[in-house]
Amino acid sequence: MDCPSALFSASSSARLPGLHTLRLEQGIHAVAVAKAALAMLNVAHTGQDVALLMQVQAGRTWPFVSPWIASHLPDPMNIAGCTLSVSPHIVRVKHDWSAKDLLASVQAELEEWSKHSHTPESLVASRLAEDDRLFLEMIKPWQRFNWLGIQSHDAAASLSDLDSRLKMILLERRLPVKILWDCGLDENDTTVLRVQANYDGACLDQEMVRQCVEQMLKYAGWLSDIANLDSKVVDGLDIGRR
Repeated sequence: MDCPSALFSASSSARLPGLHTLRLEQGIHAVAVAKAALAMLNVAHTGQDVALLMQVQAGRTWPFVSPWIASHLPDPMNIAGCTLSVSPHIVRVKHDWSAKDLLASVQAELEEWSKHSHTPESLVASRLAEDDRLFLEMIKPWQRFNWLGIQSHDAAASLSDLDSRLKMILLERRLPVKILWDCGLDENDTTVLRVQANYDGACLDQEMVRQCVEQMLKYAGWLSDIANLDSKVVDGLDIGRR
């Protein structure tokens, strides 16, 4: 059932001191912690062992060149143009996995997907069976995960503070989606994870979304705690429900 769109947001943040240690000692980046936490949130609500997400991919790399060649080219982040795409992701959250297993799986998947960030969605869809194409179309409007990297406080300005042209871009990006999870690290403290859920208020309840944001941050806190790396995912799911 389709609902008329009405844009709302709920946001919160949490300090996760274990993020730096995870990156340095385990090779697990903050984006993997955030995505794994969102996957745990989905699994906690559905009772399944997989989470289905659409992820915003930034094709800010030089395609079709070897890494050593790319190292001698200008930074592609400085080039204007359409580089965003949205791709479907299936995140497995096995209850008998440890936190480390889940994080390693998500990190590996992120690295693999980054190699295909320029692949057109139409090309992916053309290689799917008919039922799979229909399923892809069905899940596309529901939820998206978007990693923003280091977030400045200026970038978090509300719609009312933005230029009218930027408002239009934001509305185009958000309104077709029931919920868009914008996640990133605070520019003043990169151990602080900030989560903003931009959602369709005509379809989703405000209090439910607010609780989901807080629950996701609980999962992120549990995953980023070095002491929990060998703990079972099922135990972490219980913590997030409290």
